[in-house]
Amino acid sequence: MFLGKQYSFTVTTLTSSSLRSISAENFLNLVETDRELCRQMLTMLSQEIFKQGKNFGNLGCLPAIDRLKQLLYDIIIEVQGSADLKQQVKIMVPLKHKEIAQMIAITPEHLSRLLKALEGEGLIRRDGNWLTVRDTEGLKSSLGM
Repeated sequence: MFLGKQYSFTVTTLTSSSLRSISAENFLNLVETDRELCRQMLTMLSQEIFKQGKNFGNLGCLPAIDRLKQLLYDIIIEVQGSADLKQQVKIMVPLKHKEIAQMIAITPEHLSRLLKALEGEGLIRRDGNWLTVRDTEGLKSSLGM
């Protein structure tokens, strides 16, 4: 609420999280007086701007299936960490199809077709809110990484 406006979205975490609230006034005071906090905030902001720019470019350049694979890979990295990827990763996805589809700029119906195609390739398996990426290396290599 730094801009004095309500956000038009809510957040669902993919990993266990704990949050502590601080008033905007106290936070801004800390940013002004704590150089290390200010540096960390600028770093986080720069990383987010870079990531959003990359995502924006991908929307215009990558096919929907690749955007979905990239999203799945990003979720795996966030949940699992990049250092020690397992061959198979099971993640709980609390997001609705509509929300995932919005993230990669497609319709929920098209998302269902893409997920079915990934299942057909043997890359993923779905079970309710659980999604198992059966071949993380295959997913990574299909993205040219």
